[in-house]
Amino acid sequence: MRREIIKNIDGQSLIEGIAAIGIIVFALVGIIALTLYNLVGQRVSEESFIASNLAREGIEVVRNLRDNVWVGAPAAISTGNHLALPIFNSGSNSWSLSYNSGLNLDNINTRVYLKNNLYVHDASGLSTKFNRLLTIDFVCESGAVRISGSCPGGDPLAGYRVRSEVKWKDKSARFHLYSLTDYLYDWK
Repeated sequence: MRREIIKNIDGQSLIEGIAAIGIIVFALVGIIALTLYNLVGQRVSEESFIASNLAREGIEVVRNLRDNVWVGAPAAISTGNHLALPIFNSGSNSWSLSYNSGLNLDNINTRVYLKNNLYVHDASGLSTKFNRLLTIDFVCESGAVRISGSCPGGDPLAGYRVRSEVKWKDKSARFHLYSLTDYLYDWK
């Protein structure tokens, strides 16, 4: 006697279709999540890159002024005013420092603007999310760092400690701070 196995295949195609759709949806959700995560990471990376270059540029402005005109400490530093903004003069194609003791990274005066494809502290440009501030302190030959006044005990001035800080707020309202410090000495 032969037994025949009866197969009931009604509904099998429906279950296979649902399983296939589930696998495809699961894969698409993963791909979309990774894409969004990548886009956020790209934006954070771009902002950090701009901030690091703005900080580096601040240090380079002071270094350039040191290389071209080393006259000891600027008068503004010796009177206790050691906060500065790098100012670009497009007419003479040169940089200078604008000292102001009332500056801080939350002050609108430290805002960086985009003007003629340059990041500047000129409010006539397009406002960016970045604020930049330079802090310039004395470095005495003994190694002491002084915010203002002269080096103690007649210790001669050896150079400057320059700290360039850039602060910005991302789209999720989180603040970021990039800080770069360099020591510049009278090397000539």
